[in-house]
Amino acid sequence: MEKLRADVSPVVQDNISEIISSLHSEYKSLKVEIDKKIHVIWIAGAPPETITKYAKAYKAAYPDFSFNLWIDPNAFAAYEFNSQLKSVALEHAKSEVINSLTIEELNVLKNKEQPDDGFHAKLNSLFEN
Repeated sequence: MEKLRADVSPVVQDNISEIISSLHSEYKSLKVEIDKKIHVIWIAGAPPETITKYAKAYKAAYPDFSFNLWIDPNAFAAYEFNSQLKSVALEHAKSEVINSLTIEELNVLKNKEQPDDGFHAKLNSLFEN
């Protein structure tokens, strides 16, 4: 900024100073105080451990703020239940696919061989249903 001012006439320098002063005043006039509280609402059961990391990051960035984590105690086990349900569903789906294959087809998969068109079509139909 100083280099800019040095390269221009005093009249232009005064104009620049006046504009900067005006901008500072405008900025300060628009500044408002906000409530120094951060609220996080977690409704999907037990919050993940990453919430603790976020809370620490907020606290470091905004030390004057309080951090409030709101959870639904009635749904506290929902996250864990959902995770277990997904795991069980995946294992069940894998078992269904494996049980529908012949020994030869399983060997093709184990040996990472290229499946023929018929086997490829069978795999596609298993995953689509």
